[in-house]
Amino acid sequence: MYKNIIIVILLLLSYCTTAQSGQDSALRISPEVVVVANRSPQAKKALPQAIDVYTQQEIRLYDRQTIPDVLANNPRVFVQKSQQGGGSLVLRGFEANKIVLVVDGVKMNNLIYRGGHLQNALTIDQNSLQSIEVLYGPASTLYGSDALGGVIHFRTRDVKLATDPSKPLIEANAFARYGSANNERSTNAYFGIGGQRFGSLTSFSFSQFGALQMGRNTSGSLGTFGQRNFYAQRIAGKDSLVRNNKSYLQVGSGYHKLDFVQKFLFKSSASTTHGLNLQYATSSNVPRYDRLTDPAGAGLRFADWFYGPQNRAMAAYDLNHTSTGFLKSVHVGLNYQNIDESRYTRRFGRTNLDSRIEKVQVVGLNLDLLSTAGRWQFHYGADAQLNFLKSKAKSTNIITGQVKPLDTRYPDGQNYMHNAGIYLSASYDCSPTIKLSGSGRLGISALRSTFIDQTFFPFPFSSISQSYITYSGSLGVVHSPSASIQNTFQVSSGFRAPNIDDLSKVFESGAGRLIIPNPNLKPEQTFGAEYGFRWQAETQSTLEISTYGTLLRNVIAVRPTKFQGADSVPYQSKNSAVFSSQNGQQGYIYGISVGSRLALAAPLFLHYGAAYTYGRIIADGKELPLDHIAPATFRTGLLYQAKALSAEAYFMFHAAKKLANYSPSGEDNLQYAPSTGMPEWHTINLVASYQFLGKITAQAGVDNILDARYRVFSSGINAAGRNVFFSLRCTI
Repeated sequence: MYKNIIIVILLLLSYCTTAQSGQDSALRISPEVVVVANRSPQAKKALPQAIDVYTQQEIRLYDRQTIPDVLANNPRVFVQKSQQGGGSLVLRGFEANKIVLVVDGVKMNNLIYRGGHLQNALTIDQNSLQSIEVLYGPASTLYGSDALGGVIHFRTRDVKLATDPSKPLIEANAFARYGSANNERSTNAYFGIGGQRFGSLTSFSFSQFGALQMGRNTSGSLGTFGQRNFYAQRIAGKDSLVRNNKSYLQVGSGYHKLDFVQKFLFKSSASTTHGLNLQYATSSNVPRYDRLTDPAGAGLRFADWFYGPQNRAMAAYDLNHTSTGFLKSVHVGLNYQNIDESRYTRRFGRTNLDSRIEKVQVVGLNLDLLSTAGRWQFHYGADAQLNFLKSKAKSTNIITGQVKPLDTRYPDGQNYMHNAGIYLSASYDCSPTIKLSGSGRLGISALRSTFIDQTFFPFPFSSISQSYITYSGSLGVVHSPSASIQNTFQVSSGFRAPNIDDLSKVFESGAGRLIIPNPNLKPEQTFGAEYGFRWQAETQSTLEISTYGTLLRNVIAVRPTKFQGADSVPYQSKNSAVFSSQNGQQGYIYGISVGSRLALAAPLFLHYGAAYTYGRIIADGKELPLDHIAPATFRTGLLYQAKALSAEAYFMFHAAKKLANYSPSGEDNLQYAPSTGMPEWHTINLVASYQFLGKITAQAGVDNILDARYRVFSSGINAAGRNVFFSLRCTI
């Protein structure tokens, strides 16, 4: 009953407010051309899928601290946080390894992307971006495995070439920002130079974040939940509990990060360019805040729990060629990624610091072609990705320095995963009002893991080896009965091939809960249908409604199992229940998103956006709540947008997540919520930007003006309280 009422309210509000799409529910009008949908530029109005586009100007206006914070400003994107230094992105109920992250055409997903909460989006620097494109719904036809819920494509700034042979194009800017809620200090420097044939750009960012302050004003059932009353500190050679005199200060949540982008462009002819894209991101140790608050008796379970520096290095070469013949454009991309991830844990009162380190290398190749013939347009090509992993572990005595062996998170031998596929996407203009599209993909996925040291777990196998034939497809139609109205419909399928994280990791997901390998997994599949309505008036008022439904098959979920006939085993001096990732469950997800933009009187606009998702898993003949399903979300704002001044006052609301709607799998982190579930919350916010002297832009704002205390569903850290921020940007 509750969900039906919400859906009706969303529809009524959307029709009563003449406004812009869920695509731009939190933003201004988006560009008309997108890349994410077909891996080459195409008009957004010709596509049946729902797509959001964040322009560089929009990213700058809202002035968020990290990429997850940028995306959380849109009701259609949900963001979970286990610590301040992170942000796991959720699209239509799909999270982590069930959505694809892409940066400059390079797929970031690798063989250890996990199924719980994933923090890798933090390695993207929003200050270097030209745009963000979010594609909703299954997209495996173009992006292969993992694209069940959608694709998020981060595009860094383009290198610009000069048009005047006597005058090189030079662009430079510097930026600095301060935020009060966590004593944030962020800086960015950018420099670009371009001749007629050769150009370069450099972007460098550094950010520091102190301990995050939560709001002090509470309402509803949250009360004092999440207050940091004491924390662990090593004093005189022993762990001690220290009382926190500022219980609203989340001690132990601070970190810092660094991002670097260097791009070169060479124009060898009027129709051919060569690009080299170098990126590097790193961080300090990032405390896993939720685990640092885990209780144990009258104290804490952990004295230390942090991620080591998360390093992402990328080198990508791109060849682009355009032509006037049947073959309009050719893109060839060759890329290499090197990723370091690590976890360090130490129980309170113990001296052994356990470290597990994962080193991932990925080699990728993309070939994308575009052809046209009469009313037909064809996007087609091939891609391949080779993933390699080395997993290490050790236990170090922090007093004596003695090092002992430790079980690795993943098999300690050879680990690899290879994916390859070919795709074809075609569209046909049946008439001036109807456009049909279809796509298909055929591929293969293979992986192998080898166990060398089986001292800790004598598994009945020494290696895991699997291969799968993968496939997916879609059909869509765009009906435009007038210049201002569009109806869209699409059916599509998606798949996710199990990776090393699914098949072979050994992982303590919670106290007394141990996940062990399962060598018998199969790919997950989804089948979805989506209807969309778009309307745009000459006054810039717009409206969009997206409704969708998805069936899930062979869902991989963590369930109880047995090891050598026992349902529990000793692990780290404690008896732990045994679980493993398993197929076999079915499920469904459906939802609706509505967005609007009402042109009141230039330059004043009213924005409205809302999203609702409902998901269930069918296990043992029972329907149970599916994990990662965000509560209903609503955002509305009043935007003033003139030539020099832009300002918006906006309201964010998240409905309650009742205990009955939490997934029993544990992925929704009920242990980090009040016992009855997460109460609803709302914030009132203000942001403004003013440009003067044509070169300097000053920005300021207040997030959470009422200093509300709240925690986002499934998160393990309270959100920021009142945050006063300001920044200054200078452009040459």
